Amino acid sequence: MLNDFAYLLKVRFNNIECKYYNTFISLSKCSLVKNVEVDNGRIVKADMIEITITDIDFRLFLDCYDYESYEILESYNSVYDYLPKTFINFVLDKYVNKTKFKNVEGKEIEYVKEKNKFNALYRLKRNVSYKYDS
Repeated sequence: MLNDFAYLLKVRFNNIECKYYNTFISLSKCSLVKNVEVDNGRIVKADMIEITITDIDFRLFLDCYDYESYEILESYNSVYDYLPKTFINFVLDKYVNKTKFKNVEGKEIEYVKEKNKFNALYRLKRNVSYKYDS
């Protein structure tokens, strides 16, 4: 991976185990796991996991987990850069719209609608099915 690019990766890790007591791979973020050991929702070790992560997470996984092998199943990249000013202004406008209705009596519905629009800028909602094999 080149350092000038941001990556979104779908990765399969085989025979993965955390090197430390503090684990951070969340079971809920994995699309497929086999023979997994979990501590408080976090993966301690597994025969196999598939997960979609960023390049930053990927490098952290390589440093903090022992693994037999990994395979990059999908890869998408983009140049690291600042967001366009028009998008930043759009986000700020959505934030202002949301906050002007917060804790205003009679504007609860408007607040929820504006909050949903604002939050939609930061997440991609999708249906994910989990497959568990033991």
